[in-house]
Amino acid sequence: MLFYVDKTYEAENWVKHDTSIDCATTQTCASGTVHGRQTCTTWTLGGDIKAEVNIVKDFLTVGGAINGNGGGVKCSTADSTNTCTWNDKGCHAVWTSNVNLVNHGYVRRRCHDKGADYTAWSFDFDVKVPEDQTRIGCAASCSMTTYPDPVPPAQ
Repeated sequence: MLFYVDKTYEAENWVKHDTSIDCATTQTCASGTVHGRQTCTTWTLGGDIKAEVNIVKDFLTVGGAINGNGGGVKCSTADSTNTCTWNDKGCHAVWTSNVNLVNHGYVRRRCHDKGADYTAWSFDFDVKVPEDQTRIGCAASCSMTTYPDPVPPAQ
């Protein structure tokens, strides 16, 4: 049997985007929406659960192809959920942090023997699925090689 426990959201580390904005020519400048950072996640479930693979896939709403042992690939192109505005004449680099949905659960094989049920085996699973969103970090100048602020928690 498949048991869904809960879900959490997880933020990835900051990644410098191709977008840099030089505000030297204007008093106010903005980033606009950032498009296109694609993330693909491969997920697998081990053991002899081939009959339950489609149930797991549907239950966790994971799209993509399924392999023979139980698993698949989910790709998502993230778009920004916020924009940046600066009121200076500096050069600003845009950084992004993608968000993943993590489904937590377990699979248990229950058997019946001599009038009693018992668990023959079980294992926990986490399935990380990329969300279609990213957050933009607005605090970096063009010359920075690391983002100056920590990744905010995903919600």
